[in-house]
Formats: sequence, C-alpha cells, structure tokens
Amino acid sequence: MKRLQLGLIGGGRMGAVHAGVFAELAKAEDAIDFVAIADNAPGVAADLAKQLGVGKAYGSIDEILEDSEIEAVFVATPTFTHYEVVKKVLGKGKHCLCEKPLTLDLEESRELTQLAVDLNLILQIGFMRRFDPDVISAKESIDRGEIGTPLIYKACHRDQSPPPPGFCDPKKSGGIIIDNNIHEFDAGRFIFNDEIVEVFAQPGIVVDSGIGKVGDLDNATVQVRFKNGGIGQIDSSRNSCFGEDIRFELLGSAGTVFWGQLPMRGVTIATANGAKTPTYLETPTRFVPAFHGQIKTFAKSVRTGKQFGPDGEDSRQALAIGLAAYRSIELGRAVRVSEILG
Repeated sequence: MKRLQLGLIGGGRMGAVHAGVFAELAKAEDAIDFVAIADNAPGVAADLAKQLGVGKAYGSIDEILEDSEIEAVFVATPTFTHYEVVKKVLGKGKHCLCEKPLTLDLEESRELTQLAVDLNLILQIGFMRRFDPDVISAKESIDRGEIGTPLIYKACHRDQSPPPPGFCDPKKSGGIIIDNNIHEFDAGRFIFNDEIVEVFAQPGIVVDSGIGKVGDLDNATVQVRFKNGGIGQIDSSRNSCFGEDIRFELLGSAGTVFWGQLPMRGVTIATANGAKTPTYLETPTRFVPAFHGQIKTFAKSVRTGKQFGPDGEDSRQALAIGLAAYRSIELGRAVRVSEILG
C-alpha cells in the first residue's frame, strides 16, 4: 500500500506530541511519510520540523494547503479553530484527521461531516481510545459475550494539574466536561455498542479560582443512561495531584472488564517514616500505541476509500452528550440528549 503523504497543522502541546508519533512511525512503518508542519505562530513549525527532521515547515495554514505533495492533514489547532481549519482542509481536497472534538457546535459538526461525504474525503476524529490495544481487547471480550449483558459503565478522567485558565474557557476548549470527558462519552458508546440517551451532571468544588473566573469547573460527575438500559457514572477532575488517572470498568451480567491502572510505579520504598509508592507524572506517552493505531487506521481509510475510524457524526453525538451535561448543571435535572440534538 502506498505511503500516505501527511502534513500537520498545529505545533502546540498536543501537536508536538502527534508530530513525534508521526516522525517515529514514518521511520518504523510503511503507513505514512511525514511531509510538513504548519503553524501560524512565528518559528513554531520551523523549530519542530528541525527537531524531528521533517522536510518542510510553513508559517501559515494556507501555505501547507497549497502543497500538492500532501494528501492528508492532521489538525491539532485549538478546539475553537477547528471549524474554519477543517473546512479549509476539505475545501482543498485533502483528507483530514482532526483532534477531538470536531467543533463545539452541533450544526457546524453536521456541516463538516456532510462536506467530507460530498467531496468523497475521509474525515476522521481523534477519539484515539478506540485504538488503544487494551481497549480493543476489552471490546472484543465484550463483543464475544464473555461478561454477558453490559450493565454499568464507570470511568474517570483526572488530570494531574489544571491547564492555564485561558485554555479552560468553555468557549475555547468546551470546558472540562467536553474537553476531557468527550473521550469517555465516545468510549462508552463504542464499548457498549449503544447510545447514551440521558445524563445528569453535577459540578464539584472549584479548586482553581482562575478556572472558575473563566466559567469552567475543575471537578464534575456525569451520570449516564444508555438506550438499552445500561447506566454509568463518569467523573472528571483537574486535581489528581499524583499523576494522570484515566480508567474505566464495565460490569456485565456475567463478569467485569477493567481497563487502566493507577499511575504508580512497580516499586515501594519503605523506611522508618513509612512506605511510599512513586507515581508517573502526567504524560501523553501512555497513549502512543493508540496514536499509532489511529494514524494507521486513517491511512487505511484514505487508501481504501472506506471509513474505518470515528467520523464527524461520532464527534457530534459525543458533543451532544457533553452539551446535555452542561444543560443538566444549569437546570439541576436530568437532560435527554435528544433535547440537545433536536
């Protein structure tokens, strides 16, 4: 299969992580050639390209989209820019893998999804949990019926420390429930093979006053109900302090699936002052295998013309769940996702 000629738009925190994955994959696998990086901020693309040995660096999005060598683009710009950037990418006839969520607006998500269909282009969304080897193993076990009927979904997404308040602004990132828990919403839909139809969300204590000032939360819980009767609870926090804590478990009528573990190292240090277990600091490298699977699936989709990864409608459904959760907090009651979707 011909290698996919890939470009990256956005060289910030997550863009740099993905760039490292692409550079590594381009050397080790035959799925992609990592051709170019673009970022509107002066010097960002050039510095990252030099660091990773990428041949081309562009100082604007428009420049990279004029590069005829590039077939597909990974969009890792801030969430609030996704709509305009992805629309440009598709308009230039390039396939697109976009970081989650596709947009923060349901109608914009619908528009971009339809645009990709109309132009016969692949639009994949970065729900990389679907490509984590252990998540795949868990889903295969559930699909084989090993735990019986899925009954209860329990998940947590707890960051070690809060990002800058400016990032947390719901108008820019979607806020903690969308920025963080959209992964858990999508994973629940994916693993259960079912839709979340109702949510009841509760805000927690706001520890970081700066986050509160921009209108976001740093602790929250979301109870969910699935169409076929399953229930669940998802919690999110910016304050785990000891490391990035991302796990889920799924209780079935004949067993339970556990995924993830506490971010603790395999050593305990015991002294007269007591015992302690060091923890891993917050790091996105935990999900590198999932990032590998994500981009290889995208390349396969482009080459075959068939959508194998999550698409814009998956993002729209997960976004609607997050918006329903915020509506629930506002109204103090459970909210049907259909109230949001219309």
